[in-house]
Amino acid sequence: MNYARIFLTTSLIAASMTTTALASRADKMLQRIDKNDDGKISLEEFHAREARWIERIDSDGDGAVSLEEITQHHSERAMARQAKMAAHRAKAQTALEEKFAAADTNQDGLVTGEEWRLEAFNRLDEDDDGYLSKKELKQARHGGKGFRQGGGFRKGHSHKAK
Repeated sequence: MNYARIFLTTSLIAASMTTTALASRADKMLQRIDKNDDGKISLEEFHAREARWIERIDSDGDGAVSLEEITQHHSERAMARQAKMAAHRAKAQTALEEKFAAADTNQDGLVTGEEWRLEAFNRLDEDDDGYLSKKELKQARHGGKGFRQGGGFRKGHSHKAK
């Protein structure tokens, strides 16, 4: 395989996704802060947002935030993100174990190249007819139901060779 081409393609996709995510984030921020819907954030609108931020972080209610209050706020947010990530990792591990079990058709605790290819074929064979149609290939190429980025499996789709 041409690894340079794969790297370049992956990099371009990641860059476009990042640009799209940033644009989306800016749109959401504008929507939240722009109270008069003129497509711009005035100084008053900006100040109102910042005042809410200070109120949220000001744990002692004195109208100002200390470095300790900001540090505590960021620490609490980081802990919440870590808990969410741990839950995501646990869910991903469970899905990985299910996918592995689906591919391990002879249940020997190992997935051979043959088992992997069979599961990949079956995953793409949406209508289970033992053939890949042009429609199924298009769906796979464009992220259709039978395709999971990184070679994952369709849930519950692990029948034996046809």
